[in-house]
Amino acid sequence: MMRFIGDARPFRDCEFAFVHPKATNGVLLEYIDDKTEVPKD
Repeated sequence: MMRFIGDARPFRDCEFAFVHPKATNGVLLEYIDDKTEVPKD
């Protein structure tokens, strides 16, 4: 299970959160849940 630092934060049409470095071998990651629809060709 990934541990987030704080809660998901709203930003434009998405949310983001930071993943705790201990869950990723010492690397701080940012997780982005983008709710924007993918454009169709």
